[in-house]
Amino acid sequence: MILCYSFMRQAVSSYYSQTHNQLQLSKMDINELIRNYASRKKRVINFFIDGFMALLIGFIIKMILLSINFECFADLFNKLYWNYNSTIFYINIDFESIIYYFSYYFICESFFKTTIAKLITKTQIVKQNGTRITIIDGFKRSFLRLIPLEQLSYLSMKPVGIHDTMSNTRVINK
Repeated sequence: MILCYSFMRQAVSSYYSQTHNQLQLSKMDINELIRNYASRKKRVINFFIDGFMALLIGFIIKMILLSINFECFADLFNKLYWNYNSTIFYINIDFESIIYYFSYYFICESFFKTTIAKLITKTQIVKQNGTRITIIDGFKRSFLRLIPLEQLSYLSMKPVGIHDTMSNTRVINK
């Protein structure tokens, strides 16, 4: 029994040290990763292409559902618009577009680890330590993009958005 315990402890310890060493990056690797951040120009191009693709895919899905004559879908899509009137300002929140936008980014980044725009601009998403993102990271990035005026965070010195910072991810050149 003691021999079995000793062997398992050594195996777990060995596995942990190998895994831990793989996740840690040297200072040189981190500096290289920082130098390899995607430029502000590429990030803006990614934003416009992905925004267009999300709406295009959503529009195609909507047209397919409506062409099948699912009246319940037509009613649902019509009810997804919410207008808030105020004497000071008028806000039109298009929930349908928000659903398309969130779904596009979540599916692309969580499962394919890239988006259509990132394929075109030859950029990729990684964690801050340089490893691949997980489904949870993709969800965080997609959800954080819904913050109003989040896109203005690219105006800082580094082209790193709020959704990058809070999800501990970066977009880098391939």
